[in-house]
Amino acid sequence: MLPAAFPYCLAPMDSLTNPVFRRLVAAFLPPGIPMAFFSPAINPNDLLHKSSFTKETVPVNPGETLFYNLMHGDPEIVVSGMELLLKNNPVGFTLNCGCPRRKIQKADHFPIGAALMGHPERVAAIVRCTKKRFPAIHFSVKIRAGLTHNPEKLFDFCTQIEDAGTDAIIFHARTARDQFTHPARHELFGELKQRVRVPLIGNGDILTDAKAMAVMADYGLDGVMIGRGALLTPAVFRAIALRIAGTPAAHPVMAWEEKRDFLLAYARETHAEYGRPVMVNRVRLLARWFCKGVAFGQTLLGNVHRAKTLPEMEAAVLTFFETPKAQYAESLF
Repeated sequence: MLPAAFPYCLAPMDSLTNPVFRRLVAAFLPPGIPMAFFSPAINPNDLLHKSSFTKETVPVNPGETLFYNLMHGDPEIVVSGMELLLKNNPVGFTLNCGCPRRKIQKADHFPIGAALMGHPERVAAIVRCTKKRFPAIHFSVKIRAGLTHNPEKLFDFCTQIEDAGTDAIIFHARTARDQFTHPARHELFGELKQRVRVPLIGNGDILTDAKAMAVMADYGLDGVMIGRGALLTPAVFRAIALRIAGTPAAHPVMAWEEKRDFLLAYARETHAEYGRPVMVNRVRLLARWFCKGVAFGQTLLGNVHRAKTLPEMEAAVLTFFETPKAQYAESLF
C-alpha cells in the first residue's frame, strides 16, 4: 500500500483537490486516521520555469500525508521537479499516466498523462531514474487500463514498471478512450492483482463507503482511491472508518447541516486563500457533483452558478439548505 495506515485515499482532481478541499475532508476523519492525499497534477517543467503555478498545487497542509502527482514524460525533468518539491516534505510522488483529457495528452513535447500508456519503456525509464536518484522516496505510477481495451498490453505495461522499481500501482479501471463515461471494469482489479507483486490501489466508479469496502474485499486490493465519490459525499472516508471500526453510519452518511457547512466552508476558505474568481470557479465545479446527492439538487447548482461574490455564494447555499430535502440512498449512485 501507500505509506499510510488507512488504505483509502483521495484521488487527485485538478481544480478541486487543493489544500482547502483536502483539509475539509480530513476534518471529518476520526482522530488518529492517517489518510493519504494527492496534489492536483503538477507539470514539473512548469515548476522549473516558474510559470503557470499557483498556490493551489504545491502547498502541503500541516501534518498531511501528501503525494505529489507529477505529469511529464521526460525522466530528467521529473527528477528535477522532485528535487524542488522535496523541500516541502511530501510523503512521496506518483507519476500520472492516467489523465485522459486529449488537450493534456498533446500539451507537451513528450508523452504526458494517459498518452504515456502507449510508451511503457519511457515510463519504466522514469521509474528507474527516480529510484536511482531518490531510492528511499516512495514513487508510484497511476495508470489507466490502456489507451484502448487490451488486457495483455496492460499486464505487460505493469510488468515493465514493476521491474523498473515502482513502489505501487494505482489503477483506474477505464481506458483513455473511455474517458469518464464507460463504466469502470472492476473485474480488471482481480486480474491485475493476480499478476503484480507490488501493492495495487483500485480507482474508478467507487462512490460510496459500502462500494469501497466491497471492492477492497472482492479483489484483494491493497488500497482504494476515491475521486468523484468524495465530491458527492466529502464525509465518505469517515463513513469507511466507522465501518472498519464496526459502527457503520446511518445513511445518508452526511447530515443536512454538514452538507451546508461544508459548502460554506469551502467557499469561504477558498475565497480567503485564492480570491474571488478562483472561489466562484471552484465552488461551481464542486456543485456539479455535490448537488447529485439531494432532491432538487439542480436548484442548488443554478443558485451557485448565478453567484459572483462570496456574499452571493453564501446566500445561494443558505437559501437552498434552509429547507431540508430528501437525500438519496447510496444504492441510487
